[in-house]
Amino acid sequence: MIKRISLVLFVLIMVSGIVFAGVAFDTFNVIATDDRAEISWKTTQESNLKVFAIERSADGSDYYEIATFTPQGAGYNYRFTDTDLFKQSIKSFYYRIKVVDINDQVVAYSETRQIRLSLSGIQQTWGSLKAMFK
Repeated sequence: MIKRISLVLFVLIMVSGIVFAGVAFDTFNVIATDDRAEISWKTTQESNLKVFAIERSADGSDYYEIATFTPQGAGYNYRFTDTDLFKQSIKSFYYRIKVVDINDQVVAYSETRQIRLSLSGIQQTWGSLKAMFK
């Protein structure tokens, strides 16, 4: 009986944590356009959140924060353009959104999205020329 009560209390505590600090993503899209990535997302629920942080990775394992957004409320259309891709020699990138609550705890990550850039020969040559004269 005590184990059952403990289990019920544990479940209630976990559910209340989800209810009081949480997010539900409606959409999350990353689209490659020339030498940049267009990132957008929309939520259906936001409660007790401090920040959304966009993270980028070259290998899908090590992520780096590239931008942060203050939550604007459920239904808001968030947008960000990552223009630093042209400076990279890598042509494939992974993105995700980290969600931080008001207690500075990471409460969720979005799904991961991968893009592949297709730079033209002119863009690649220009990038190489610029790199030679740095």
